[in-house]
Amino acid sequence: MNYIQTGEIVSVHGIKGEVKVYPWADYPEFLEEFDRFYIQKNKMHFQAMNAEQVRCHKNMVIIKKIYVANSHRTTTIRIEERMREQTL
Repeated sequence: MNYIQTGEIVSVHGIKGEVKVYPWADYPEFLEEFDRFYIQKNKMHFQAMNAEQVRCHKNMVIIKKIYVANSHRTTTIRIEERMREQTL
C-alpha cells in the first residue's frame, strides 16, 4: 500500500488529548476530510491512528483524541509526547 506524507506532529495541544500537526499540504483544510491517519514508525512500518476530530487553527492542524486503531480510546499526554516528530 502506498501512503502520502501529509505533515509532522510537532507538539501536544492543551490537556484534552490533542496533537498539533504542521501540515505539508498547500491547504491545511485538506486534512479535515480524514479521520484515520497512519504514523510512520520506520521506512516500511506504519501504524493506523484514528482521530475523533480534526480542525485547523491558524496555519496548523489540531487532531483531537488520536488513538491507536483497534485499541481502547483512552489517550494520555505521554502517548502523544511519544508521537512527537512522527510523520503522518
